[in-house]
Amino acid sequence: MLVALAIAVSVSVSVSVAGPALAAGRHGPVRPGGQDVPVAYVSDSNTDTMTLISTRTARVVRVIRVGRDPEGIAFAPDGRTAWVADNGSNAVSVIGTTSRRVIRTVRGLPAGPDGIAVSPDGRRVWVTDAAANEVSVLSTRTGKVQATYATGTAPMHVTLNRAGTAAWITNFWDGTVSVMSTATGRITRTIRTGPGRGAAGPDDVTLSPSGARAWVSDFVSHTVCVISTRSGRVLRTIQVARFPESVTLSPDGSQAWVPAGGNQSRRVSVLSTKTGTVIRQVQVGRFPAWIAFAAGGTRAWITSAVSQTVSQVATRTGRVITATAAGPGDTYIALEAAP
Repeated sequence: MLVALAIAVSVSVSVSVAGPALAAGRHGPVRPGGQDVPVAYVSDSNTDTMTLISTRTARVVRVIRVGRDPEGIAFAPDGRTAWVADNGSNAVSVIGTTSRRVIRTVRGLPAGPDGIAVSPDGRRVWVTDAAANEVSVLSTRTGKVQATYATGTAPMHVTLNRAGTAAWITNFWDGTVSVMSTATGRITRTIRTGPGRGAAGPDDVTLSPSGARAWVSDFVSHTVCVISTRSGRVLRTIQVARFPESVTLSPDGSQAWVPAGGNQSRRVSVLSTKTGTVIRQVQVGRFPAWIAFAAGGTRAWITSAVSQTVSQVATRTGRVITATAAGPGDTYIALEAAP
C-alpha cells in the first residue's frame, strides 16, 4: 500500500505500510501454540509468502504461501494463530502456529486490508481497509465480518488499548489519528498529527506499556508525535530522519526505535522516550522498515526492504549480530514469544 502512497509523495520505495512491527503489548508477542523456539514472521508481498525465521538460529525455518500482497501481522492472545492482512486479495490468512500452515482464509473484506490487531479477549480481529476508508471487525470463531466502520482517508494501522475498549487508527491522507470505541464503532476523538491534510502522513501507531501515551510515526512530515491517551493532546512532536515508516517501543517503554525510510537509508534512530532525544543510531540493511523486540528487549529484529534482510541487533550496543536473507517486498514483522 505504501508503494502507491510513496509515489504520490515522490518517494522511491519498495515496501508498504501496515502490519505492525510488534512490541510487547501491541499485537503480541504471545506464547506460540506448541512451539519451543520463538519464530519471527516476516511478510513478503512480492512473493505472497510469510517467511518464518528462528530467533535462536537466525535461519529460515518455513516459507508459507498466503494471499496476495501480505502486510500486517497479529497474533491471537493464546498464541495459536497468526492473522495476516492480504492487501491484494481483500482477505485475511489465518496461520496455525503449531502446524505453521494456513488453516483458514477470510474473504470478502473491503478494498485494501492493511493493518491488523486482535482484541485482548481474542474474540475479534480489527483490520484497516485502506482503499475503502473503513475498518472491518471479524469474529475469530466464525471468520465472518461482523461490522465495518467508517474511518478517515486511507487508514493504515490499528492498535487496541489494553482493555480492548478503544482502537487507535492512523489516517494517512487526512493527517489524523482516529480513536474509535470498539463497542459502538463511533469515533470519539480525531487528533491531528501534522501541519494538515496532504502535509502529514501518519503511518504507524503504538501505545506505551502503561497505556498513557500513543506514539505515531509520520511518513510525510518526518516526525514522531507523542499523544496523551487521556486528553488526546499532542504532547510532543519530534523531528526524525526522513520517511519514518514505523515506531516501536522497547518492552520497558524507555526507548522508541524509529527507522529512516528511503532506498539508500540504513539508519534506525533510538530515542529516549523521556527526553525525545536520539541516544543511538543503528546501521542495518537498506530501507529499514519494521521492528520487533525479543529476548526480554535485549534483541531487536529489523526488516530492511531494499536489502531484503532481517537484522538481529543487540539493543545495548546497537551491534548487528546476524542478518538473515528474506523475500522481497513489504517486510512487516511479528514475533512469537519466547517459551
